[in-house]
Amino acid sequence: MTACKELKVDYTISQHIADQTDLNTYNVSNEHINTLVSQGSVLISRFSTSILEAMAMRKPVIYYNNFNEKVDKFLSPNGSFETPRNKEELKDAIIKTLDTPQIYIERSKYFLNKHVSFDPHKSSAQRAAEFIFTNRQHRDIPFKNKLKIVCDEFKRRYLYSLLNISL
Repeated sequence: MTACKELKVDYTISQHIADQTDLNTYNVSNEHINTLVSQGSVLISRFSTSILEAMAMRKPVIYYNNFNEKVDKFLSPNGSFETPRNKEELKDAIIKTLDTPQIYIERSKYFLNKHVSFDPHKSSAQRAAEFIFTNRQHRDIPFKNKLKIVCDEFKRRYLYSLLNISL
């Protein structure tokens, strides 16, 4: 928030329901995160599926990693988004992203393709079933892990519905 204030850039915070931090002195909205992303110019976030959702909505992203998080998915963006680690780097990333949003939007397609795979000719249920049945070494997967596989498929379905891609 300080970086935005110093740059005189408007911001809105979407506070996670589990976050109990007192943010009364900041511009916090109760709107759904997707509504805020669609209205905003750029999403600044720590690791979150909101990053993938914003990319699917064709919005540029900044992954603000000020706590040196080790989330593999976001450590190698290949130019899809900036990854500042402190306030000064964040200010530079905001300026760069706001000046050239189309570059990041275009590059994000490659990031999504790598991290959110899909086959438009098969349903998510079909892809999940094929994974389970064709990977015999995984047939003894604990239920909670099988559930995660299914949930990942639903996430993919949701992301691609935002892109208006039929699965």
